Amino acid sequence: METDNYLGTGQRYIVLVKLLKDISSINLKYEKLQEATESNFNIFSILRKESDEVALHSRFIGELLDPKGTHNRGQLFQQIFLQQIQGDKPEFKGSFSLYIERHMGKHGRIDLLLVGDDDVIVIENKIYADDQPKQLQRYKDAASDYYSSKSCQLYYLTLYGTGPSVNSLDSLSTDDVECISYKTLIKQWLELCAKEVYDFPILRETIVQYRKLIEKLTGQTLNEDQKVEIKELLFKGDNFKQALAIEEVITEAKIDLQKMVWNELKISLQDAGYEFTFVNYHFEEVNVDVCNGFYDAYKRSRFYGLQHKVLTFGEYDVHLYLEVEDCFYYGFTVIKNNKRGQFRAELLSMQPELKHQLESLVGSNENDEWWLAWKYSTDKVNFKNFNEGNTVKLGNPTFRQKWVEEVVTDVVGLLKKCNEILAVTTVR
Repeated sequence: METDNYLGTGQRYIVLVKLLKDISSINLKYEKLQEATESNFNIFSILRKESDEVALHSRFIGELLDPKGTHNRGQLFQQIFLQQIQGDKPEFKGSFSLYIERHMGKHGRIDLLLVGDDDVIVIENKIYADDQPKQLQRYKDAASDYYSSKSCQLYYLTLYGTGPSVNSLDSLSTDDVECISYKTLIKQWLELCAKEVYDFPILRETIVQYRKLIEKLTGQTLNEDQKVEIKELLFKGDNFKQALAIEEVITEAKIDLQKMVWNELKISLQDAGYEFTFVNYHFEEVNVDVCNGFYDAYKRSRFYGLQHKVLTFGEYDVHLYLEVEDCFYYGFTVIKNNKRGQFRAELLSMQPELKHQLESLVGSNENDEWWLAWKYSTDKVNFKNFNEGNTVKLGNPTFRQKWVEEVVTDVVGLLKKCNEILAVTTVR
């Protein structure tokens, strides 16, 4: 029975619609203000995949932490960082040498390693990648083997300060690892660093651009005035209670949106005359409901998508494959005896010209045993972080239709060019 404290379904829907419209009006106002006063240009987003742990984040953070870095500020940035992470631990003394992707023999590679006279600081950097088996245990063992006379501190750096998996800890306890976050610690560190180099505009603005990328990755894109207006709106009447209904279904909505994208891509490709099947990374046909596990914290679903056979070379087939890890991408992959695997080198040893022919269609990329050549969609999409690029706009049917059409046009073009360049018939 409806009471003064409970809104019926119809009334609740009306309140939610009005709330969303009011928030949209606030956001639009600040977007227009930003367009008039700021630039969206960000060199990090242009040159690298925004979530690239090694080639972007570890390298940039490491460059700032390195007393011998090209910033020419010596120990300044390192000292600020050490002051932030020490907490209630004894003060870190002296300067630390910095190593990025330090190879530690059988123990693997440590993302960021700081080595001082008395202490060793190990930082495992995770954006979206999963933990490897016994990863933190191995790094602890590496510090003991290589720096037995020094005290070792383990730090686990993630977007939001999430703890490591039991699989990564092995015999370590959670007390052996300090969790730190991009959202809080790295952002605050960058703000302090930028203030210290106010009189060095190129360095300062580079740090500011990286800080803005971190804010984007951690969902901190609203400015303070914008937040105040939205909070004031939420505290009017019953708005806060209604807003919680949105929070309750947001993950399910993201899953449903991804399913819409895959279904619309498949139908559009079919309408263009090409039959694609939805598969997992082994190329076993699966249902689109595999998307349900995409946001699971442990063993989440990914590396699935749409595939279509293009070429055959004896026991090897080449397929055009549209796949998602965090981001959406597509290109040419290799199948051997009807199973996908790391067969790139095997096929290219037989068909060495194939690499350059396919790269001429897709563009060159870092060597990957799973791919002959691949690319991101022109308007890059990240289903893990909807703040990257225009991903969030996929919720708008008009934008989503346009994006699907662009991808399908490009994919069909690749199939036709593949036929022309290699003088073979594509399989329909």
